[in-house]
Amino acid sequence: MTPSPRALSRAAFFTLLLTACLFGANHVAARLAFNHGLDVATAVLVRSFVTAAVVGGIVWLQGVPLRITPRQRGFLLLISALVAVQSLCLYAAVVRLPVALALLTFNTYPLWTALFAWLLYRHRPERAVLLAMPVLLFGLGGELVEVFKDRSLGLPPLTATLARRMMERTKVYTALKGVRGRRSIDMAALEQLMVRFSELVVEQPAIAELDINPLLASPDRLLALDARVILHPGDVAAADLPRPAIRPYPRKYSKPWKAPNGLDFVIRPIRPEDEALVVDFHGRLSDETVYQRFFSKLGYEQRVAHERLVRVCFTDYDREIALVAEQLDQDTSKSRIAGVARMVRRHNTADAEVSLVVCDECQGQGLGTELVRRLVEVGREEGIERLVADVLSTNGGMIRICQELGFSITAEDDGKTVQAELRLQG
Repeated sequence: MTPSPRALSRAAFFTLLLTACLFGANHVAARLAFNHGLDVATAVLVRSFVTAAVVGGIVWLQGVPLRITPRQRGFLLLISALVAVQSLCLYAAVVRLPVALALLTFNTYPLWTALFAWLLYRHRPERAVLLAMPVLLFGLGGELVEVFKDRSLGLPPLTATLARRMMERTKVYTALKGVRGRRSIDMAALEQLMVRFSELVVEQPAIAELDINPLLASPDRLLALDARVILHPGDVAAADLPRPAIRPYPRKYSKPWKAPNGLDFVIRPIRPEDEALVVDFHGRLSDETVYQRFFSKLGYEQRVAHERLVRVCFTDYDREIALVAEQLDQDTSKSRIAGVARMVRRHNTADAEVSLVVCDECQGQGLGTELVRRLVEVGREEGIERLVADVLSTNGGMIRICQELGFSITAEDDGKTVQAELRLQG
C-alpha cells in the first residue's frame, strides 16, 4: 500500500529556507565584494576552501570513516572540477548582474522552495509558505487553460519591459502578434494592462488571488469577460500579508518642473526601459561634460555598452535612486532625457554619494540645481543622514549648485578635487 503524501511541515520549510538564504547571501556578498575590486579567480578559491573546510568539519564531527576506493577518487576529482567550473561561471555571471537582480534572486528563494515542495509532495504548502510573496501568471486563457498550460511566471511590480518579456515566454505570444494575415493586437495596451495589474496587486496586499480569465484581446480593444477576486482571511495581520520581492517603482518622486525659459520637464526616477533614452542622452554630451562627470574621457562606446546600462537603468531603489529630467523634443515630438542625478547609498552607513550630469544644450537653465534639490528631498524621505559628492575643482557649475543648496565645500589634498557635504539629519 502506497503511503499518502504528506504536506511540507513548517520545520522542513524553514530548514530549506535557511539553506536558500545561505546560498543567496553567498551570491549577494560576492557581488558586493566584486564592487570593491575582488577578482573572480580569488572568489572561486575562497569559496572552494571554505566549502572544503565546512564539509571536512561536518565529516570530522560526525565521525564518518573515510574509505575511498580508486574509482571513487576519480569521481571526486571530476566532481571537484565541475564544482570549480560551476563557481567560475556563477561568479562570472554575478559580477555582471546589477545588485537589484542579485537581491531579487535571493528574495525569490522562498517562492521556488514552496513551488518545488508542491511538485514533490503533491500537496498544498501551509499558508505561511504561500504568503511568501505575490506572483503573476500570464498565458493562454479560456476553458482549456489547464490543458495547454501555456503560461509564464513573473514577479510584481512589472515594468513595460518585464511585461513584454513575460509575454514572449508563451506560445500564444506569436498568435497575438498576428498570424496568417490577421492583424496584431494592441501590444502596447496589453503591456500597460499587465503593468497596472501588477501595481494593483502590490498596492492591495489583502488580495490573495486575482484572476482575469478570459481576457478578450483584439486589434481594437482589450475586454475582460470574467474576473475573480479572493481576499486573504480577516485574521491575517497586515504585517503577515505578502510583500513584493523588489521595491515598487517610487512614483511619488515623479513631478513636473518648468524651467525659467519656459521649457517643461518631468523629473522622475529612472526605469529599466529608459536604456534607449540614456543611449541618446550620452550621444548629446560633449567631451568636456563627460570629463567633468566621470573624471576621465570615457568613450561613447564604453558609456552606452549594454552591460553598463543594465546596471544604470535597472536599479534597486532601496540602494540607489537616479532621477532623470525628461522632456519632449519639439522637432521630433519624442521624449528624451536632458539630465541625470544619482544618489547611491554607501555600504553599511547612512551616507549617500551624489552625482550629476546635464546635456550641454540644457546647461545654465537651472535644471542641474533642480535635480540635486530633488535628490536632497528624496534623501530626507529615504532616511539618508549625509550626502557627499566628489567634484573636480574645475567643475565650477557643480560647485555653485552645491553651494546654493547648502553643501559645505572642502578641498582634497590632491588639489584636483573637492568634496561637497550636506547633513540631512541631526
